[in-house]
Amino acid sequence: MHHCCVRGRTIFLDVPANRYFALPAVLDKAFQGVVDAGGASPDSAAVSRLQALGILMPATMSAGTSRRPDKLPSPGSRTAIGTISPGWTSAEFLARYIGAIAELRLSSLERVLARRLVRAVRRRASEPGRRDVGDVVAAVFRIDRVLSAYRRCLPRSIAIFDMLVARGLAPQIVIGVSQTAFSGHCWIQDNDTVIGDHADVVQLYTPILAI
Repeated sequence: MHHCCVRGRTIFLDVPANRYFALPAVLDKAFQGVVDAGGASPDSAAVSRLQALGILMPATMSAGTSRRPDKLPSPGSRTAIGTISPGWTSAEFLARYIGAIAELRLSSLERVLARRLVRAVRRRASEPGRRDVGDVVAAVFRIDRVLSAYRRCLPRSIAIFDMLVARGLAPQIVIGVSQTAFSGHCWIQDNDTVIGDHADVVQLYTPILAI
């Protein structure tokens, strides 16, 4: 489980359960008191409840199954520009997109992300490939006209990630959360460049997990 603080409230991402959630104000205050101060919260009842939920470990009074995102990227400030995309690139992205949708239906989010982590580690340990992603970006936005991206940011991002890794790049899958309308979003980022999405959109979210 991962967590981050958004406008003073803690939001959690439970990857095995494929959900994100926030705590009631009393529990959130107790959690932040324990984690930020490194000591016990004065509200013993709230702490006991956090321990029962598995968010705090009784022995150490520290974050238990919850992990703070220590080395997450800031939301990208630049948007990759699309160029001319040949038809086969669009066909490849569509195939990977449909494959990602099917994979997420057949496998847990935890397993899907674990597979990408293995690919990312291998890719980052080898020589970098070409940096031009314009044809991929153009293909993504072309397919968006056919297959709506609404509520499909996760499989869409996985498909983009797989295409870029196949081309020798080592991008990151970033999952962010927002307290506004309590929403989440997933996108692909290479350093400070957002690929296949828009920087002004991802900056509305606070990263909570990056692969």
